[in-house]
Amino acid sequence: MGIFDFVLGRARADQDGSCPERAIIVASIGEEYQWAQHNCPGFTLGKQELQEVDGKPYDVLTLCSPSGEERRVYFDISAFFGKRRAGGPPCPYCGVPLRADKAKQCFECGKDWHDPVNVVCRERKVDTQES
Repeated sequence: MGIFDFVLGRARADQDGSCPERAIIVASIGEEYQWAQHNCPGFTLGKQELQEVDGKPYDVLTLCSPSGEERRVYFDISAFFGKRRAGGPPCPYCGVPLRADKAKQCFECGKDWHDPVNVVCRERKVDTQES
């Protein structure tokens, strides 16, 4: 299946994102938002969270409709989550290679230096329980 099939909702019928077992396989966060925009028109992003189920990472979007309906959609992000580029520059705070040459945030130690005057540490919560 190509990216256009995915974006246009022509994924396999068993990949509806309703649970981890039926998660939608994506190659980037951008694909998640494209899928949500195309398949859940009118919904807005309420929450985005990372969950690990049986050692596999999932991005879970909670989408909200104008009428108050909430829809949780599971995306399989194992194709790219946690992958590091070989030879990327080291994080200036922990030394772990960054994912991109121009990165301003380290996903290993959580430091965010988008504003170099106000460096912050962002915690990442990984939920290991199924909801």
